[in-house]
Order: sequence, then structure tokens, then C-alpha cells
Amino acid sequence: MVVKRFEALYREFAAKPKFDRSIYALPVFGTGPERVAVKYRGLDRDAVDGRDKGTLAQIHLHELEEAGVIKEFVGLLPDAKHAADVLGWAEMEFPDTYEIVWARIAGTFAGPPEGFACLGLEPSYFVSDHFSPICDCMCFPRWHGTDPEGALFRDHFERLNHNGLFDSATHAQEFLTYYLSFDWTETGDYEIAEVWAPEK
Repeated sequence: MVVKRFEALYREFAAKPKFDRSIYALPVFGTGPERVAVKYRGLDRDAVDGRDKGTLAQIHLHELEEAGVIKEFVGLLPDAKHAADVLGWAEMEFPDTYEIVWARIAGTFAGPPEGFACLGLEPSYFVSDHFSPICDCMCFPRWHGTDPEGALFRDHFERLNHNGLFDSATHAQEFLTYYLSFDWTETGDYEIAEVWAPEK
């Protein structure tokens, strides 16, 4: 997938005055991405998809779907070559805004592209969607959000690596179980996804 970089998402969220609490890794109005040590690099980062056709990359994805290269508009690309192609279109319009990630369901044997490194694991709707409870309650709240005090998820937040992901499927599953114990959170068919990105 081609997704927004952490820094681009942080700037978008930090431009909104409603983000005024310094909890977890949430953006704070008027600050920059260097403020937080945990920089979320999971799947829930506005992947380019072809359902809208407002940008060059979206138009190109739509063309790939029409040509039968991809089966759905949700932003999943068949290989690194097509991902690099879509990234090129995105970067023409929005330089330094997007990056490529590769993912698989934890425990499956699909091999990542050469030169990719594992960033960590997270519960997600992957492959049908990219919603992440980590993102929504500890990094970039846009659906259900989190507790105003920043206390409910503190123990799980402290287990996140610097990419805002867990280092083990066990920790990801324990967090998901805890997250789903509240009646205000997002329920659904979750998978534990491994997220990979090109080595720098």
C-alpha cells in the first residue's frame, strides 16, 4: 500500500485546535512531529485508493483496477513495482507525503519484498480495511478516540515500539482483547497484521 507518512499525518492533526491534550502519542495543536517518541507507522494512514479520483495517484489506482491489475479500490497493490509506480504519482503532487508499506497476517508465510524490514504488529481490519485501534485510541483519533485522561491504555502504550506497533503478536492480541472489553470501541473482524517498510 501507499500510505501517508507519520509526519504528514501529524501536521494535519496538529493543525486542529481540538487536539489540546498531551496524552499517549496524540498530536497537540501547534506542535510538530518531533514532539513524540512514538511515531505511528501502521496500516491506518490514509492509504491511497481508487474509490475517489481527486488526485493523480487515485486516478492511477482506478486505472489499475479497470485494467484488472488490482481487484478492489482499498489500496492493496500486487507487488512492490506497482507500489513504487503509485508512489511516484503521489509524490508528483505531494512531495515527501507518502511511503510504501507491505503487510501480511501474522503467522502466514508470504515473504516481504527484498529490502523491507518489519516495523511491528497491530490489530487491524486488514485486508478488508485498514482501521487500527492503536491508531484511533493512542495516536490519531478520528473515530472513537480515547479516554480523556490518557490512562486506560497506558500499560499497552508503554509496550509500543518507536513505530507505534507491538513487537509481538501476543502483545497485539492482549491489547485487542483489552480494547474490545469497552463498550465504546470499534468491534469487528480483526487480524493481527505484520507491517513492513523499505529499509532506509
